[in-house]
Amino acid sequence: MDEKQISRINVLARKAKAEGLTQSERKEQAELRREYIESFRSNLRGQLDNIDILEKDGRIVNLGEKYGNEKGN
Repeated sequence: MDEKQISRINVLARKAKAEGLTQSERKEQAELRREYIESFRSNLRGQLDNIDILEKDGRIVNLGEKYGNEKGN
């Protein structure tokens, strides 16, 4: 998701509050929001997959391996 798309999401949100959106603008807004959420989840998953946890018994467990990252499944 690039800055242009995020800017468009914000423009549509402001317009929705001020005057409302047309049917095509609502569809565009929904699609952009869906893409944003997918991008956010993907980035978060990438960060979580790189976190190691030190267990009480001394083992080091990678969260991606423990909870199943997309690449391993």
